[in-house]
Amino acid sequence: MKKYFIIISANLILLFLSVGVLAEKQADFRNTHWGMTKDEVTNIEGTTYVSQKDTLCYRGTVNNKECAILYTFYFGKLYLAGYLFFQTYNNPNDYIDDYNKLKGLLTQKYGNPIEEKVNWKNTRYKNDPEQYGKALIKGDLEFKNYWENERTEIMMKLYRNNKKKIKIIITYKSKNKNPPNNDDPLKDL
Repeated sequence: MKKYFIIISANLILLFLSVGVLAEKQADFRNTHWGMTKDEVTNIEGTTYVSQKDTLCYRGTVNNKECAILYTFYFGKLYLAGYLFFQTYNNPNDYIDDYNKLKGLLTQKYGNPIEEKVNWKNTRYKNDPEQYGKALIKGDLEFKNYWENERTEIMMKLYRNNKKKIKIIITYKSKNKNPPNNDDPLKDL
């Protein structure tokens, strides 16, 4: 009888431990969760590189590439986050290589993109992949990919910005379209 009690007790302990592990929420971006405050994010990330009213910015690396790590808050709660990469190259095809490596990592983590877009503003180089970098520099080509999970929409983009600089950005956005209501009279009941 004592033997059965020990076996049942051990199984119950394992069951409670596994439920606790499963109940632990998976991070939405890095080690953070949507709805966190600036203070909560700062406690996780550390001292900010730059802080503005609704944004925290850190320096970091992803896949050995330097980047800004951005957190944006809406009504004081984390709603949007992402990476902005700093690399500059003499060979513009290197941007495409970086983009494809990052796309591969995101695909490993989130599965195949739900949507892939290649936008051509001028199709002069469309049939010559060796010239895609040149088309990118001219602003004639941009790439976008989209992923999602239960709580987050993810978008990665390679493009030429308004300052004629080539950029790779990855954004993570909460799927919760309703901002937190801090004026809810029922919240304290």
